[in-house]
Amino acid sequence: MYKMKYFHQEMRKIEKQLYKMGLATKMQMERVPTALFSKDEKHAIQLISEDETIDRFDQKVHTDVLNLIMLQPPLPHELRILTSMMRVARELERMGDQIVNIAEIAKERPTDPKTQYNSEKVEQAVREMNHISLEMMSHALSMMKEKDYQDYDALEQQDERVDALFYTTQKQLSTEMKQDPLRIDSLAPFFLVARYQERIADHVVNIVRKLKESQEEGVVYGLDSD
Repeated sequence: MYKMKYFHQEMRKIEKQLYKMGLATKMQMERVPTALFSKDEKHAIQLISEDETIDRFDQKVHTDVLNLIMLQPPLPHELRILTSMMRVARELERMGDQIVNIAEIAKERPTDPKTQYNSEKVEQAVREMNHISLEMMSHALSMMKEKDYQDYDALEQQDERVDALFYTTQKQLSTEMKQDPLRIDSLAPFFLVARYQERIADHVVNIVRKLKESQEEGVVYGLDSD
């Protein structure tokens, strides 16, 4: 009985780590526009350095899960929970990687006004993609905490909005680069920025889908912020 109680206590600790990891990832997402569009590269450099926090969370979750499995062979439903934990942590870690990719692009962008060409339409679209992704992440964290994934379809609809903005941004970039070839070097990186932003939204959907599927299999699982 003692071992079982300890096992479940340790599972709850891992759940709390995952929730904190989600909050840390959301904070990184909030700083993406400043890092990308600010003329001061320190914002991008700071964002890159903060990815170490996300990586440490990921490593700790995986280590703690494996240690728990070694301590006591889990029951089938417990194993599904632990597997979901590791998958959610990996999705969050990949979100951090996408944010770093955007920050790396921001750091390498030209700062000389003579060579730095901006597009108001592209910037607006990228900011909107980030804004929707943040709303999705907030919604996902709320669903994790409440153990209620009934709004999953609404999350997918938000993801479709991000997808639409991604394709619109691609077309806008192509149009502007054809109109003024001198802007190609400055605008081309935004093809990748839009792609990374679109993938961030996909990861949010993946996280909630994994938790929803676990619950549908009869597993009552959510993340606790207490």
